[in-house]
Amino acid sequence: MTAHWNRRTGWMLASFHLIACAGTPVTEPPSVAPPELPDVRANESVPALSPGVADANIPIGLYGGPGAVKGDALVWAINLDADAPAVVRLADADGSFNVPIQGNVGDRLRMHTLVDDVASAPLDMTLGSELALATPENSECLAMVPESLDLGMAQVAEVVEAELTIENTCSDAVEVGVRLHSSAVDFDLDAATPFSLAPGEYQTLSVEFSPSAGAARLRSSVLFLNATGAGMDEQVVVTLWGRVP
Repeated sequence: MTAHWNRRTGWMLASFHLIACAGTPVTEPPSVAPPELPDVRANESVPALSPGVADANIPIGLYGGPGAVKGDALVWAINLDADAPAVVRLADADGSFNVPIQGNVGDRLRMHTLVDDVASAPLDMTLGSELALATPENSECLAMVPESLDLGMAQVAEVVEAELTIENTCSDAVEVGVRLHSSAVDFDLDAATPFSLAPGEYQTLSVEFSPSAGAARLRSSVLFLNATGAGMDEQVVVTLWGRVP
């Protein structure tokens, strides 16, 4: 496994954008709208396995009514604070959906919509008391390009690679640690040691997709970037996608 770390200064990134703007116009890639938080609700799907136990995961369903997503889209959801892999369900023709997932009060959930292999931006939610859903706070210091990393197609045991750019947009230096979700069995990276980013500085992280044998065509998970420094402690989540022919 090979990972590449490249450190450059902010003015180089700005120069790149200026050059790109001066060249041939770039066609906007296809886009898919994610569900909106008011269109999603969480209901307990079966009685809790251990009622009254604070740390017992509750089997729940994430529901959306007609028109919540595009008809027959795939709805992808994961509990960022649990070990279970993402769950994918096909929405009904009218755009309603029901995705089973387990969680507990305080857990963070992420949802995407996929149409023709194009994924939406994420909808991030926090599971509150009475299973109310709320929007978590966004990162203030780390900017990702891209926000979700699609590594494309790979045969079983083949290795493909893509880069993620991580930039410090704050006025103080930050320490960044990187780790994969426990379900990320088809992905790899080499970033066990935290690295520092000065204000305006960025690095590129190389992520590998090497699918294992299995029937699922879509492989996915997330990676976490934990940033600390000068009174701040925040986490950014990047969704990883890959596909098997």
